[in-house]
Amino acid sequence: MNVNDVKKNFETVVRNVDGRALIVAATKTVPKFITDKLSAIGITDVGENRVQEFRDKYDTSVGLNWHFIGQLQTNKVKYLFGKTVLIHSLDREDLAAELQRLSKRNNSTTDVLIEVNIANEINKGGINKGELFDFVSLIKKYDSVKIKGIMSVPPRAEALDELKGYYGELASLYERLAAVEPQVKYLSVGMSEDYELALEFGANIVRIGRGIFGGRSIEWEDLPIGC
Repeated sequence: MNVNDVKKNFETVVRNVDGRALIVAATKTVPKFITDKLSAIGITDVGENRVQEFRDKYDTSVGLNWHFIGQLQTNKVKYLFGKTVLIHSLDREDLAAELQRLSKRNNSTTDVLIEVNIANEINKGGINKGELFDFVSLIKKYDSVKIKGIMSVPPRAEALDELKGYYGELASLYERLAAVEPQVKYLSVGMSEDYELALEFGANIVRIGRGIFGGRSIEWEDLPIGC
């Protein structure tokens, strides 16, 4: 796998999305010599799951909008602050409080998505779906933390109707939230295996890893673009 393979895969995803959503290229385990070339092949937005990987890649990347899409520990917020366009995984008040503290100290604001655990899975991050509106009310007191929408990772479902059910619930939550919170504009849901279905339910951010970069255990070649 090399940067030219990435370019071809990304172009396929772009055709499939057809302008309906922002494509965030999920770069978990992708080497830095590849992420350094992404803006040159037309990728504008990338997302990292791990703070250490973000720190390793951010300093040498040029022309990219960075998103943080993984679970975020409060004590690691300082390593991301001011460097991301959107944090997709707000799910705790203490995390909001730390984002507020740093934002106030720097006379800035931080844009976030609330992560919703749509199936209320025990071992997955995010707030329970029934708590969304109470959580929004709680977070609104942190006036430098700007809620821009919701994010979710639905469970793998063997039956298509079950997966559609999760997407239908997320679409409903998003529409209800946007109706009462004018700043809300993003529904971030859909990954490599299901993003086309997510688009049918109104997703306007999709997070694509394997569909652009291949599997997690592939070997990478450091080739120039166009070779």
